[in-house]
Parts: sequence; structure tokens; C-alpha cells
Amino acid sequence: MVLVAAGLSASLSSVLAPLGSLHWSMTAFSMIAVAASWLIVLRKYRHKSHCHSQAAVKWFKNRQIIMLLVATVLSFIAAAWGYFEPTLMKAFM
Repeated sequence: MVLVAAGLSASLSSVLAPLGSLHWSMTAFSMIAVAASWLIVLRKYRHKSHCHSQAAVKWFKNRQIIMLLVATVLSFIAAAWGYFEPTLMKAFM
């Protein structure tokens, strides 16, 4: 199983290597998509629970909110990748 996963990851890295030049455009697109998703979700929740006292509790139990938080964090990591990649490369080489 490990050898299959290693072979699959090696073949995918050769196929996905040309996308490296599109890093900034793909990062910008993902940040725009995440921001638009946040706007849609915030509008929906603002109309649903304007003065509800349990709105904050329900906010973090919603799977959509959790996935948007993860997507936001991953988008910011992708945008800041150039700052901490050299340190990671030195640490693991």
C-alpha cells in the first residue's frame, strides 16, 4: 500500500509541476472564492438570527462555517508560503 501511494504521489507531482507558475493566480482566485463564500454565509445568518442569543453557539457547530474557516486558513498559508518555505526546506534537508 505504501509503495502504491508513493508511486501515485510521484506521478501526480510530475503532472502538476507545470501549475507551479500559476501559484499567485490560483491563490488569488481561491481567496476571492473564499471571501465570496463568507459574504454569502454571513448574509444568510444575518437574516436568520439577527437578535438570537444562541447564534454564536450554533455558529461554530455548523459544518459550513468550519469548512470556511479551514479554507480561509489554507488560503492564507498558500499566500504566505514564500515566507516560511526556505525555513522549512532548511529544517528538512
